[in-house]
Amino acid sequence: MKAVVAGITSLVCAAAFAADNVASGTRERSAATQSGPALWHVKQADGHSLWILGTVNPKPEGFRWRSPAVERAIAESQLVLRQSNEMPAGITVELYSLDPLQHVRVALHEKQLESHEDEVRLRDALPPDLYVRFDALRDRYLPRSRSIDKQRPVEAANRLYRAALAEEGLSTRAAIHAEVERLAHKHGVDVEDVTLEIKVPARTAMEIDTERSQQLVSAEIPCLQATIEQLETQLPVMIERSRAWAAGDVKRLRELPYLTRDACNYAPWSAPRWKDLPQRLSNHWLDTVETALRTHRSTFVLIDISVLLKPDGVLAALKNKGYQIVEP
Repeated sequence: MKAVVAGITSLVCAAAFAADNVASGTRERSAATQSGPALWHVKQADGHSLWILGTVNPKPEGFRWRSPAVERAIAESQLVLRQSNEMPAGITVELYSLDPLQHVRVALHEKQLESHEDEVRLRDALPPDLYVRFDALRDRYLPRSRSIDKQRPVEAANRLYRAALAEEGLSTRAAIHAEVERLAHKHGVDVEDVTLEIKVPARTAMEIDTERSQQLVSAEIPCLQATIEQLETQLPVMIERSRAWAAGDVKRLRELPYLTRDACNYAPWSAPRWKDLPQRLSNHWLDTVETALRTHRSTFVLIDISVLLKPDGVLAALKNKGYQIVEP
């Protein structure tokens, strides 16, 4: 029996940008079936290898993807390692106890904390100039919604982000993830979502919940501020990233700015106990793919291309360990 700590079961990371002057053209091109970039091939001396597909998020709404090379690589593999469509790696915090009473205690503690949550009004929580910018975007993307003003900054940021995507013709739907899973099932290949599991005793689980409930609203404001800045200034960059990916233009993808929503991704994990979480996530990915290399002749990996290509990303780490990297 498992108990997943409420409110911190997973990090939600979504990227979404668009621009008015290119939205209609994006929708027109999205009808074509495209294959995306070629695969990276990682080899080790004993002949075992990884086939890696880097993805981008968001993509144009209605985007259709098909890659014969991907199907061949999956068919030859014994395992598919899949990153969440919304984040570099999933995180779960689980209660490490077989005693049902411990699970009940944690659940009751969570309910008690929820009953004491204060209502938040963004108008009061945000600096005046930031609220004016937020209000302008809310009027553009959520003109009929006033309830968003009562949400915490992270919740409001994610809701505004999703609305902007829908309005601008972009989507974070996991179409490629679903197709990779379909192909894996077609060829009888196991699919494993890469998840960092953190097991804690009951006392620690309650401490984590308490930390989360006591997190100041001010600690979440950087998330909303970063989201506002991205929607105001970075829409064209994400449009170009999605086009470069669809065209298989890896050179252009390397040239474009590396954008993240880390201020939102890690907002729920601001307590001191989580200060090394990004490094733990990175280490977990590297350990997972190295284990796959040792135990399987061929493994197919699906991962965000920014995580793959950044200077301290997966490819750089594998290269530093001496693996042979064959670029697309």
